[in-house]
Amino acid sequence: MKTLIKILICLLSFNSFAQTSPLEDHTWYLEKLVIDGNDFSPASAYQNNYTAIFYDSAGFLLNAPCCPIDGILTYSQNQTFVINDSSFPLDCDGLPQQVVEYDEKIVYELISSINISPNPFSYTFSNQPNYIKTVAGNYKKSL
Repeated sequence: MKTLIKILICLLSFNSFAQTSPLEDHTWYLEKLVIDGNDFSPASAYQNNYTAIFYDSAGFLLNAPCCPIDGILTYSQNQTFVINDSSFPLDCDGLPQQVVEYDEKIVYELISSINISPNPFSYTFSNQPNYIKTVAGNYKKSL
């Protein structure tokens, strides 16, 4: 009986870590931001410059031309995470205004929402023929 319980605990622990591994195994490209039902896409010349890397089971780096964001995450069992701490340097010299404005949207929506109300971000995966697509969202309430 003890052996069965140990095996069950072991299998459950593998299952709890399995949900984050697709996040950690890839570099993700930011396709668009959806804010209040409106889609915002990066400038076409900068589309592949927005990448997200999830590492060490608790951290992430969102590379953006003007303000890369580094942060600490806490995952839960229901495919959500909370950003506990984040920071960003602001260096927009020489970048087009459209890039600066897009990066400011990211900072305002991500960093400001975390400082005001750190609601969980949910995420889902779908396998496409040549890539994996994830959708992450923060469904914050109006203040």
